[in-house]
Amino acid sequence: MRIRSLLTPVVLATLFAAMLYIFVMPQLSSFTELGLMIFIVTFSIAYLFAAPSQGLFRSAGLAMFVATIGITNEQSYSFISVTNSVLNNTMVLLLLALAAYIPFSPQPDRTFMRLLGRFFHSCEFLMMTMHMDSTKTPTRLDSWKKAFHLREVSTLPDKLIAWGNAIDTKVHSGTSPDQLQTLTTNLQALTYRLQELLEAQSYSQAEFLIQELRIDIQFWQLKMHETLQSLSKDPTSGNMELFRNRLSKGTEQLEARIKETLNKTIEGQLSMHDGENFYRLLGTYRGMSDALIDYTGSTDDIDWSYWREARF
Repeated sequence: MRIRSLLTPVVLATLFAAMLYIFVMPQLSSFTELGLMIFIVTFSIAYLFAAPSQGLFRSAGLAMFVATIGITNEQSYSFISVTNSVLNNTMVLLLLALAAYIPFSPQPDRTFMRLLGRFFHSCEFLMMTMHMDSTKTPTRLDSWKKAFHLREVSTLPDKLIAWGNAIDTKVHSGTSPDQLQTLTTNLQALTYRLQELLEAQSYSQAEFLIQELRIDIQFWQLKMHETLQSLSKDPTSGNMELFRNRLSKGTEQLEARIKETLNKTIEGQLSMHDGENFYRLLGTYRGMSDALIDYTGSTDDIDWSYWREARF
């Protein structure tokens, strides 16, 4: 919700309550008259603004009415008090409206682009943690940073869906709601694949397989890290064919080396449990690559030049 949309209902509701406070309440002399006024005002606000689309006016009217009239056992009235209340509410909303533009623009398309960058920055960090020495105990700061970026990756796709629905695709020529939905769906799939990869990474693996394939695994991780790093700088820079060639090369090389390594495996050297864990890890590599390629394909369909135009 835009802060500016609160300005009109809050100011009007405060002025309405101020008029009651100044001209009506001093004329009341009993609890019955006060109770009757509260009932009439409350019923009128709830009745006149009963539609769901008028919920903001209804809430503002009721809240400002209660806050402004300030009922006490020993009632006293002050014009300065109610004037200060009106000015305070107006000033607070004006400051909030100003702060909505600092330090980021509240425009949905700008926010969408910023959240996309945050998403891939977190993906890049999580991919980088796979290069860390597994024998080294992570510090508390490392654990906090990893938990933070895991939460970012888990929650940002839903935020992007909400901001994507707020984007006026009529303004952005070359962008349709279906394209934005496809893009956010691919981001959600990428989140699942990354979570599966991190989970599979924690499974125990046969030591001889790790030694044989260490270089090939590191090569795949390097290609993936480079891709995520470029997307964190510009989430719209996806080139499906370029990324497909880059990631498929790493995945195909890894699969070929796995096949070669398994052919050299002595019977009994690889247990059923080791095989399951390793193929699960291999499946996450393939799934991660495919999900990232699908995302870059969805960015190719959108004309981002209109998104980068300056608007006020």
